[in-house]
Amino acid sequence: RWGLVMSVVMWDVETTGLNPDSAAMTVGCVLPLDAAEPETFHSGVGKEMTAATATEMLERLEAADTVVTFNGAAFDFKFLAAATDADRVAAVAKKSIDLLLCAAAATGYVGGQPGAWPRAMPSRTPVGDRARARAAGTFRR
Repeated sequence: RWGLVMSVVMWDVETTGLNPDSAAMTVGCVLPLDAAEPETFHSGVGKEMTAATATEMLERLEAADTVVTFNGAAFDFKFLAAATDADRVAAVAKKSIDLLLCAAAATGYVGGQPGAWPRAMPSRTPVGDRARARAAGTFRR
């Protein structure tokens, strides 16, 4: 046994639109991998999430060692930053894994424009390096 215990959560939000400047979060769910039920954060059915509720959700994400998202880098974190403290959200984003970026890198998918994904990926990560190599046709296993 390694003796390591990590807190990993899956996280997703639903919104009233696509742009945090003109839309708001309505519900957020945090699912710890060791739990049977997700923790749900909302301010009433069909209502926009209040800043207090968004901050409570952020605190739950801060308590986790790793946050797993799907398109969180391009979407969910922007909404959370608009509703709470952007610096605190940035710290959570640094300990996150975005499954959309992982899938894009693993499959070589670069989106609608040639090279779109690799340019958007962080420059000093193995995932970003592999995606850029695939797009350039220089990837070797």
